[in-house]
Amino acid sequence: MFSNIDHENLEYLKIFFKVTRLFDLKKAIYPKSYLNFNEFKDFENPEYLKIFNSQYNNQHNEFSSDIYYEEDDEGLEYEEVYFDIIYDETDETDEELPREKLVKLHSKYFDEIISTNNFLYITHAAIMESAPFKLNSNDEIERIFRQKSTSLSNEEYSYLSSRISYNYKKLISFYKIESFNPSEHNFENEEDFNDTVGLYYEQLTDFARDESLRWLNYISTQIPGLTMFSIISILEKFLIDITNFCEENNLIDKNYSPENQKKSIIDNKLNYLKKECNLDFNIPQKISQIIWNSRISRNRFAHGNMENIHKYLYSFKSSEVINSTLNLIGLIIISLKKKI
Repeated sequence: MFSNIDHENLEYLKIFFKVTRLFDLKKAIYPKSYLNFNEFKDFENPEYLKIFNSQYNNQHNEFSSDIYYEEDDEGLEYEEVYFDIIYDETDETDEELPREKLVKLHSKYFDEIISTNNFLYITHAAIMESAPFKLNSNDEIERIFRQKSTSLSNEEYSYLSSRISYNYKKLISFYKIESFNPSEHNFENEEDFNDTVGLYYEQLTDFARDESLRWLNYISTQIPGLTMFSIISILEKFLIDITNFCEENNLIDKNYSPENQKKSIIDNKLNYLKKECNLDFNIPQKISQIIWNSRISRNRFAHGNMENIHKYLYSFKSSEVINSTLNLIGLIIISLKKKI
């Protein structure tokens, strides 16, 4: 796209490829649906949406006693919730018991994460499709994008840039730019023809370059910021709901009062759940780091503070942020289950 890559353009290209790596979400379905999704019978949700990886297997097995999966005759997965308490079905005045409320709360937020995942998946795909340039992929590019590290060398960025070209067709269609039609011109000679064609494509290329830089500047903050905002907001809402759950079910000695008003909602709520509710859970370091980075980038985006925001936005992929949120919710649910 940029034949002679100067320092400024190289930085834009770095942003573009970091954003491309950030947008790694895949579509998902919620297994609790009662609809007969025949076309999804062989569909599996992406790994990052599976609660707990191998390091949490023991905890996951313990939680599975409340959530049980079966397959029907079609091999389709559905979910039923079992409790170790027998209810009197004839007594319509019975209130929901804490464990039932807890399972429904977990189900609610798992559903919300699936919905947010799909919304962001569609958003990311649409915004990348709108790019005024296109990346001509090959095996080497696929290898670069499979790398776990988000840091690429200048040589790799230069190679990637050589595989980018302006999407003139998209620009012409979107902006209703008049296409060059030789039959509509009276050329004096071949030189006149070449000069006219050259000027048209020179102007179109200048426009495409300016449009690409505007697009890169927008996509580097707005869409990643929206991504972090959407995911971290779910975690904050969950922590508020779970705090209310503890209070409503008399699992605390006193009402919630933040120890430090300067701390974030997430930090204060987690501290409260541990100290006031006496919940026993330990957050793995990587999950803590991912949540912290995501919260900082979300806050800077929400308040228009773009200084150094990129180092927080691109530290982890979108799938890692969703997975960390899902696992943190699971850890809290498991610790609460032990108390009720």
